[in-house]
Order: sequence, then C-alpha cells, then structure tokens
Amino acid sequence: NGVDFAAPTGTPVRAVADGRVVIAGYKGGGGKTVKIEHSSRYSTAYLHLSKIGNGIRPGTTVKRGQVIGNVGSTGLATGPHLHFSFYDNGVYVDPLKIDLPKVPEKYEAIPVKYFKEMLRQLQGPQNDPVRYAKAEHEVAHIG
Repeated sequence: NGVDFAAPTGTPVRAVADGRVVIAGYKGGGGKTVKIEHSSRYSTAYLHLSKIGNGIRPGTTVKRGQVIGNVGSTGLATGPHLHFSFYDNGVYVDPLKIDLPKVPEKYEAIPVKYFKEMLRQLQGPQNDPVRYAKAEHEVAHIG
C-alpha cells in the first residue's frame, strides 16, 4: 500500500520528518527501501530507490528534508517512481487523506521551499505518469 510519485531516476528523496532509520536495504518487490520511525506512532517507507543515501542505515538519525535516497525502479517496478507509504501505529493509511499534527511555526518555512521544488520536479513535462505493462510471462514473487 502506498502512493506512487513518478519522477526521473536519480531525483533526491527526502525524509518527511525527523526520525530513526529502521530499514535501509533491498526488500523483495519494494527494491531498495528506506523505512523511518518518526515517533512511537508514525513511520514512513520509501520504495524502489535507485540508491540509498550515503550513511543511511538502520539506527541512523535523520532530519526532516534530509536526502535519504534517490528515485529509481528497483524491485517490481515498470518505471522510475517513488512508492511512499505512511503508517499510523503500524497500520498503513493513505497519506493524501490524513490529518497530521500541525508543524511548529519555526519549521514551517523549511517544507514550503522543499515542497514547491519537489512539486515543480514532479509536475514537469518530462515526467510521465507511471504506467503498468501486462506481463508476457508469469513471474513468481518470492519474499
């Protein structure tokens, strides 16, 4: 479960909030994956990365906006995109439909600049939506 954001291979992927990396490695169909615990309640996962960021490994502390990897198409993917998942108490929730706690005022200026740039990159004419192709042969998924 998650939301797919089409983007060119190599586009930087940033942590949505401060946290501790709990997974950083290859995870079956998700390919190169980073999962971050932001609190005892919230965690996020970033899948199909072409590269995991330098120094990003389990136990690493990351800051909001820190580059944790780059968009790719590793694992079961037909094209470059970021598969983003959001968890509330370990249960997936649609990140586009949730009401998150308000960001403290001192941090509000940081994400506005970041999100505007990310939207510009994601909405650029060079970014076609992710398309799925019908497999010519059946593929077994192990993992």
